[in-house]
Amino acid sequence: MQLHRGDAAAAISSFQEAADLWKRLGGQYEWAQTLLSLIAAHRTSGGSKRAGLITDQAAEFLSKVGARPGLPMQADQGADLLSHDQPCF
Repeated sequence: MQLHRGDAAAAISSFQEAADLWKRLGGQYEWAQTLLSLIAAHRTSGGSKRAGLITDQAAEFLSKVGARPGLPMQADQGADLLSHDQPCF
């Protein structure tokens, strides 16, 4: 909701906290999915470079486990995954 309301900074904080929690709990797939929302928040705030780094991190993990959610390999496409009226986790 924070990202939808235009509060990218709050969304970044929330998504980062959620990603860290999923990683600590061992929810690797959930962690990677949360990174998709984090990518969107960084892109919204103008953080293309950071979004690119996170995209690479998520893509590497998802590739290792054989998941194919359509994760783009370029940071400039990362936010597109969540910009089509889909829930942001």
